[in-house]
Amino acid sequence: MLRLIHILGALLAVGGVLTTDFLLFVVDLKPKFAVYMSKVAPVISTQIWIGLIVLGTSGVFIFQGRPWLTDNTFFILKKALILLVIINGVFLNVYITPKFQSLASEWADKTERVENFRKIAMVSGALSFISWIGVIILSVLFI
Repeated sequence: MLRLIHILGALLAVGGVLTTDFLLFVVDLKPKFAVYMSKVAPVISTQIWIGLIVLGTSGVFIFQGRPWLTDNTFFILKKALILLVIINGVFLNVYITPKFQSLASEWADKTERVENFRKIAMVSGALSFISWIGVIILSVLFI
């Protein structure tokens, strides 16, 4: 049952990340959708954080039954990637999302402010995506 809860948390979190990435790709192709994305982003962000909380809570209980994982290189790497996901997630929530919301109305005009911000957002978004994929791969294949 605990593993099922853990998987549901992963589906919530990773589903939110993939949805966000897909929608940002759409916004890149159709800049007029930026205003809509700016309204949906906080909802998806909440979904991701709920998923992370479920993952973290269930992960602690799962880990208690597997103390040998403390010395497992893949598990240590997974924990490092999870820390990166959390730090980057805070950055996305504290800086990227509010800034995106403030720039959404001028997104289609591709102003210099939008283009400069877009570069930072793309790096942070790519880091998030790659980190999450790494966590999933390590979880499925090695732990």
